[in-house]
Order: sequence, then C-alpha cells, then structure tokens
Amino acid sequence: LERQMDAFDINDAHYDRKILDLQRRYDEQYDTIEEIEVQIGELQSQIRRIQQEKISGDNIYRLLLAFDDVYHSA
Repeated sequence: LERQMDAFDINDAHYDRKILDLQRRYDEQYDTIEEIEVQIGELQSQIRRIQQEKISGDNIYRLLLAFDDVYHSA
C-alpha cells in the first residue's frame, strides 16, 4: 500500500481520494494486526493456565503416589 501511495501522480484529479482510500486500507491493516495480537495474548494466557493445571495435576498425582508408599510402609 505504501508503494502504491508513493507511486500516485500528485497531478491526478483524484489523487486526494485515492490517497485517503489507501490510507484507510492501511489503517485497517493496523486494526487487524492489533486484533491478532490481542488474540495471541489470550491464547498464550490459556496455554499458561493449562500448563499450570497440568503441573498441579501432576503434583497431586505424585503426592498420592507418595502417600501410598508411606501408607504401605507403615
């Protein structure tokens, strides 16, 4: 889009409208990038929560195994 904007003839009768249209499209790309970045952040948070839950589950499982070992040795 930047190259298209730079290539426009400043003497073109529709120059201002063309530039505004391309600038609008350019700005929309930034909006899309921002939306994607927010989604990435949300997915990373979900991944961290899932990993933490798995770690907690693994810890509980190890505790139960240790309890079983201690219970049988008594």
